[in-house]
Amino acid sequence: MSKFSRLTGVNEAKVIQVIEIKSLAGNGIGIEGDPLYEVTEYYSLDGELLARHNPFNPDKELGVFKD
Repeated sequence: MSKFSRLTGVNEAKVIQVIEIKSLAGNGIGIEGDPLYEVTEYYSLDGELLARHNPFNPDKELGVFKD
């Protein structure tokens, strides 16, 4: 028996080519109450910003991925 749960509700899966950029952000110094955090951005190969995941400042216009 597999240790993985069966997936449900997946209609399609594709491998796509994008540029993924991960950066540290924040005004803090990286301690509790003043955190640094990781922002992930996805760009097309033409340089167009496709999506941004910023856990502290969501940008709904860019199709943010919710945790």
